[in-house]
Amino acid sequence: MKTKDLTTLIIVGVVSAVLSIVISSKIFVPPSQRQQSVTQVPKISSDFPTSGINKYVNNTTLNPTVTIQIGDKPIPGIGTVKGSSNQ
Repeated sequence: MKTKDLTTLIIVGVVSAVLSIVISSKIFVPPSQRQQSVTQVPKISSDFPTSGINKYVNNTTLNPTVTIQIGDKPIPGIGTVKGSSNQ
């Protein structure tokens, strides 16, 4: 490399460093000058009110978690409903 090329590279490096510092100081605000407010979230309790729940929940529906068997022969690997006579 010639001396002229090296000088050009150094000047370009210094100018880009100064520009990056100036631009980053405009984009990123120091912690002492940050001004943000946060609203407080109300505390969540584990109590669930059950008054009036029968208006929304049907107690006579089928239980979807029970294994249901259709037909006479049980399917291998799948259990049968408790109390059924197909065992």
